Order: sequence, then C-alpha cells, then structure tokens
Amino acid sequence: MEKEFRVILDDYGTHGFAACQCPECKKVIVLKKEMLKGVHDGYLPEIIKCDCGYQGSRINSSALASNHFLWLAATFLMVVISIVMMFLDTKGYFVAVTLAISVVLTIITFVTWKIKPEIVEKAKSAIYLKEAALRDNEANLEKECWNSYLKEVEQFKSEKAGRVIQKKDGERVYIGRDEHNLYLMPIYKDEGYRTSDISQWLGVKKVEKVHDALWSQKVKTIPRRNIDYFMLTGGMRYETKISGGNSGIQGAAVGYALGGAIGAAVLANPTEVKSEEIAHDERRVYMQYTNNEKTYGMNFQPEEYATLRALIPEKEYGVRR
Repeated sequence: MEKEFRVILDDYGTHGFAACQCPECKKVIVLKKEMLKGVHDGYLPEIIKCDCGYQGSRINSSALASNHFLWLAATFLMVVISIVMMFLDTKGYFVAVTLAISVVLTIITFVTWKIKPEIVEKAKSAIYLKEAALRDNEANLEKECWNSYLKEVEQFKSEKAGRVIQKKDGERVYIGRDEHNLYLMPIYKDEGYRTSDISQWLGVKKVEKVHDALWSQKVKTIPRRNIDYFMLTGGMRYETKISGGNSGIQGAAVGYALGGAIGAAVLANPTEVKSEEIAHDERRVYMQYTNNEKTYGMNFQPEEYATLRALIPEKEYGVRR
C-alpha cells in the first residue's frame, strides 16, 4: 500500500503555504495550500516529490498542528459528562468509565501537545524560509525590471531623440520620433519609486519581457503621416479683482452718530481701494491626428511648442508640406 504524506500545517504565512511530512525520510515539504483543496479520496491531484527520492500523491489532509486542540476539546467534554453523571448515576459505574476515558484523553492531549510542536515548528521554519526566498526573488525582479526600464528610456532618448514633454493636464511623458512615427512613452511614476511595483505596472514576471511589455502596452505610436497639424491656440485671459473702498457720505453719517465730529472726519474718507490683476493662461499646443478615419487631439503646455517644432517641423500649422 502506498505510504501517505501527512499534513502538518494547512495554511500558514502571508503567501498561503501548507506543509506536509514525507512518510519515508520524515522531512518537511512546503507546498501551496491550493493543492490541498483538490484532495479526493485521500489523493492529491498531483504527485509530491521529496528530495530523498520518494514520491506519491496519497495524503492525510488532517492538519497535525490542530489535533491537540481536538483532543483537548474531547477531554473537556468527557469531564463535563462525568460531572453530570455523578448526579444521575447512583452506582457510579458510568462515572468511572467516563473518568477513565477522560484520563486517557488527557494523556493523548499531553503527548500531542509536547511531542508534535517540534515538527510543527520545523514546518513553520520551512515555510518562513520559503517566503523569505520568495521576497528576495520579488525584490530582485523589481530591481532588474527597473534597470531594464532605465535602459529602455536611455535607448529611447538616444535613438528617437526622446525628451520629456508636459501635457496640458500636467502629465509628463517622454516623446520621440523616427522616420515614420511619433512615440509617447509614459514616465513610470515620474521615476520617483525605484523598486516598488514596476513589474506589476508592466505586467511581467520576467525581466526579459520588459521591452515587449513596454512597447506593446505602454508606448503610444502615432504614424507621422496621420498627424494633421499642431498649433498654438488660445490666449491669456486677465481678471481684475477689486477689494476695499467705502462711501464717504455714508461713512460721515455713521461716524458722526458714533463719534461726533472726529468720527465723521475719520469715516468720511474712503478706505484704500485695492485692485489685483489675475492672469489665466488658456494657451495650449494642440496636435490633431487621425486613426481609423477618426479624429483625435492632444493638448500640451504652451512651452512645448518648440518641442514639437523640433520633432515634427513639417506638421506645424500653416507650413506647406
């Protein structure tokens, strides 16, 4: 008959690991807890392989770590039954039996409490080491993805005359071009977070996938032939805000009523009138392009007019092409 692995912990740690014991060498093996959900008739959906060479799929899925709590609960129940029967059974036979069972359960509980924690602690330690290795791998992946992203940025600047441009809404992106296309590459959180979650931002689990993910999911490509024009539009709007100022006649009347001639003299003079001119910059650089027979537009800060003129001078509004 096939030997069975024994589950020690069925859910432990932040990554959701389980631990079982090899029936051959008694070594602790760490596995994903999802594997235990697929147990059917005492068999796992896949084979577990131990370093000692033993492999199999038969498993006892009752977690060893929780067994002493079950024994303790059973012991407590038998003691309660014994106390109740002391009042119901005058001869005491049943009381003696239940007390004997309670003693046996107490011994079993003590054994599981004292002996099993050693293997449970080994299982916890194995899971901790597994999670530590995963954290190191995740940190290394983020660092490698970040370095690969920086390499892509430098290559973008070098090969496509890339530079930073600011949209009208304040978003900053890289913009560049080659002979056929205009490219807009997003800046990863303005490059303010070095190793946080760039792999998730790119949706990759391997550093080799950074290039493909960046260019297929993040970079916007606009064929230069589809760009209609760019132009500086809008203007400066000025608003005058006036504050202060009192009516001399009303001030004199109120001042005389409150303070006689002196009060009238003080309040008869109007307070200083202040005017403040507030400028609203409504200028924007508007770039229009078509895609699949639909017209789209992008707005940039007015200072970026020179940037677009340097990259796609032939698309400047009014320039003959």
